[in-house]
Amino acid sequence: MRPRLIRPGDPVLRVRTDESIVSVVAMFPFGLVKPLRFLKSEDTWQTRFLAPSDMADGTYNVRLILRDKQGHVYREKKSFVIASKAPVVRVTLDRAQYRRGQPVQMRVSASATTRTIVARLPGVMPVHLRWNSEMKSNTGEMMVPSNLPAGRYKLTVTAEDFAHNIGTQEVALEVLP
Repeated sequence: MRPRLIRPGDPVLRVRTDESIVSVVAMFPFGLVKPLRFLKSEDTWQTRFLAPSDMADGTYNVRLILRDKQGHVYREKKSFVIASKAPVVRVTLDRAQYRRGQPVQMRVSASATTRTIVARLPGVMPVHLRWNSEMKSNTGEMMVPSNLPAGRYKLTVTAEDFAHNIGTQEVALEVLP
C-alpha cells in the first residue's frame, strides 16, 4: 500500500500483497473493521470506507491483518492521509498593468500538498505553472493577446491537491490600449 490521500467522498483503500495471501482485514483508527476484496484484474486487495467527517486532517495508521494459504497470520501497519482542506493560493504578478502582446509573469505559492496549479484569463489558453527551485515558487508566463480589448480583467489561479481539493485566488490586472 502506498500512502494516499483519503477523505470523505474518496474512500478507497488498496493493498498489493504476495500471491500467497488469501485474506486481508483492515482495522481503522476510528474503530471500523473491514475485510478487503481481491481484484484479480488489478492484482490488488481493496475496500471502500467512509472516514468520519469530523476526523481532523493528518496522517493516520491502519492495521492490516493478512492470512496466507497455510493459515499464517501477519500484521502490518500502513499510513494514510486525511486531506479535506483546499490548498491556500497566493498569487504575485510582476506588475498590475500590461499592454497587448506583453507577458504576464506569475509567481504562485501554494500548500505543500498541491499537485497542479493553473492560471486562467478570459480569451487566453490556460497556463500550467511549474515549480522553480531558483525562485522557490511556482512560476509561469501568459501572453496578453494582441486582440484583447483594453480594460480590467481577473486572472484566476486554481490549485488542486492530491485529494482533489481545489483552492483559488483571483487577481486584477489592467490591459492598456
